[in-house]
Amino acid sequence: MRTLISTEELRTGIAGLARRLEAHYQGQPLTIVALLNGSLLFLADLVRELRIPVEYDTLRVSAYRGEATTAGEVRVEVGQVPAVRGRHLLLLDDILDTGATLQAVGQLALGWGALSVRTAVLLWKPDRTRAGFRPDDYVRQIPDVFVVGYGLDYNLQYRQLPQIVELDLSAAEAGQGRSEEHTSELQSRVDI
Repeated sequence: MRTLISTEELRTGIAGLARRLEAHYQGQPLTIVALLNGSLLFLADLVRELRIPVEYDTLRVSAYRGEATTAGEVRVEVGQVPAVRGRHLLLLDDILDTGATLQAVGQLALGWGALSVRTAVLLWKPDRTRAGFRPDDYVRQIPDVFVVGYGLDYNLQYRQLPQIVELDLSAAEAGQGRSEEHTSELQSRVDI
């Protein structure tokens, strides 16, 4: 188990993303829609960095269930569609793996009347992304490893870690029956 991206590296990367977004959206009505739950910390830190007018909302989308480590069917809860009609939309997600989730939500958003749809992710795994799809912007590329922390979870655990940690899935699965103890042990082994 090792720290892949430190807290300071995350802060620096998010500040850089904010500057790029400011340059791109200057003078345009920007709405950020963050995909729940993994991108909440990313959304909070990003909007605090932005120096342009911005509205934001969230949307519950899932491609992973429970202990799953590979994406399945994308499910979008559209009971409360964010107000994006006539606005430039930035879809914000924690990690881009295959790209299926962002592609599905992007197509829906155009149907909701967004003027434009772009994507930004905290982490991008280019080796796993479907051919022909890439995020419009990202904070960091990572190799094809399973990561947790800073909103990313495994079986609803580890979201609270302030950095991105590569998780050894065999060790995580062995600690299933003692998840609180295992989370505490993990926190003591990474530099928080």
